Amino acid sequence: MQRYSLFIFILIAGLFPLGCAHGRRTSKAHNSGSAKIEKANASSLANGGRFAEVERGPFNQGEYASTFNPTLKSWMPAGKKVVPKDLHVAVELLDGNVFTLQAGEKTGAAEVYSVGAESWHPVADPIFPVIAPVAVRLQDGRILVLGKEASQTGPSEDFAMRAQIYDSNFNSWSLTGQATFDREEPSATVLGNGKVLLLGGKRFQKTEKVEVYDPARTVWRVEPSTEVLRDQLQSTLLLDGRVLVVGGTSDKKTEIFDPQSHLWSTVAPISTARQSGHSLTLLNDGRVLLLGGVSESGEMTASAEVFYPASGQWSTISRMPSPRKNHQAVLLNDGKVLVAGGILKRGKGSSAWLYDPALDKWTDVSPKTHGVATHAKLTVLKNGKVLVSGGSNQKSPALCGANCN
Repeated sequence: MQRYSLFIFILIAGLFPLGCAHGRRTSKAHNSGSAKIEKANASSLANGGRFAEVERGPFNQGEYASTFNPTLKSWMPAGKKVVPKDLHVAVELLDGNVFTLQAGEKTGAAEVYSVGAESWHPVADPIFPVIAPVAVRLQDGRILVLGKEASQTGPSEDFAMRAQIYDSNFNSWSLTGQATFDREEPSATVLGNGKVLLLGGKRFQKTEKVEVYDPARTVWRVEPSTEVLRDQLQSTLLLDGRVLVVGGTSDKKTEIFDPQSHLWSTVAPISTARQSGHSLTLLNDGRVLLLGGVSESGEMTASAEVFYPASGQWSTISRMPSPRKNHQAVLLNDGKVLVAGGILKRGKGSSAWLYDPALDKWTDVSPKTHGVATHAKLTVLKNGKVLVSGGSNQKSPALCGANCN
């Protein structure tokens, strides 16, 4: 009888642990996480940087959204979207609200997040659904959406890349023709003169073709080609109005386009080639931060570099805590950079990091429960917070194009 009672007691204790035992389990799990942080810390210190852990917050994926508060380093829910947004684009409107568009959908595909009300509402449907959309805000506040029509049949590489514009003032869409060259997920950069530079983005074949869209005249114009053939490149507008182009090739060459002279020039090469999945972020002081991606060996990299436009030189900085690709990296109001989403070498990109350019320091700000989903989009709001929208970890090549993995 005593043995039977002892068995019952052990069984109950295992199913319903006492508070102090539960506390010890939590502490053990936390210490395990801290050990990983310390390991990353040692690696970062070897590269001249530091790594620290801070408070974590709630989960964001698919139909839900969240906001990150850089001051408190905390996460809060940002409402449930009308239509789940996994593979999508997100662009801030002139009024501070955020426009999102779901890939591959037409009815209910477009929504706007109201920052003041902290709620989502549907807006007018696009004229046609888009595969792997690319979107930028024009200087007049309208949203240019580029992509191949999802309602067409056959291989997506046979589709022409079309353009449509959303006007939030009238909640309406209009067609604006199609690009000159066949592309999928190109890099689109709004120039200082209001025109849009389009390059790279051919999923099945690299290209050197370059073109510019003029929204005032609704016309496309061919520009001089890049020296290097590229596909999944990244580009950013420098403070002096030129455009820096990096990656999309196993070649380490970087190039700069001058919209005034319509000429390309080659600057110093990067230390690690980025074939795809890297990020390029303009910092407040005019330098450009290059993070992660897939190297020339085909492996994910944690390499981090900064570009100095005045000298045309690159400099390596503290590596990311882990190799990462297809992530988002956005500049915060305080000059730091939030990195989240994408894919880590050790699983999905559920972690989130802050990089401080002034201190060359990485800080872990990961959500506590589940993390930021793979295809999530980060949008810096006017109040300084960051909206993290959608980003289901489910992969659909028909919708996400070249960046499914």
